[in-house]
Amino acid sequence: MLRTLKVLILLVIFSSQYLHAGDYIKDAQEGLPKAQYEYAMSLVEKGKKNIALDWFTIAAAQGHLKSSLWIEQNIDYRKDEFITALIATNEELKDKVKSYTFDELEEIKKKVRQATLTLNFYYGYFM
Repeated sequence: MLRTLKVLILLVIFSSQYLHAGDYIKDAQEGLPKAQYEYAMSLVEKGKKNIALDWFTIAAAQGHLKSSLWIEQNIDYRKDEFITALIATNEELKDKVKSYTFDELEEIKKKVRQATLTLNFYYGYFM
């Protein structure tokens, strides 16, 4: 009885991880860089670093900075001209892309809503 319970618990744990990774693979295949990064990380956890590198590279080629950083920190990329150029390009992006906190984003959204209401009033549009 106890053994059966342990097996069921393990089954639930592994199946939920599989389903979670399945969500990432679908979105990753559809071209979403964040999903590609998450799927690659799940592959790294499973010890499939070479396959993960392909997904990190695809995401990094779309400007995903975390993927680029992972490659930079975990792979000797200087032997590969494409990945070296990719890392260099994303290094330039790091200086140009500003990270916002949640509160900063909420403030920006608030200002956009206020500006939209003002323009709608000014031009006579009402939603």
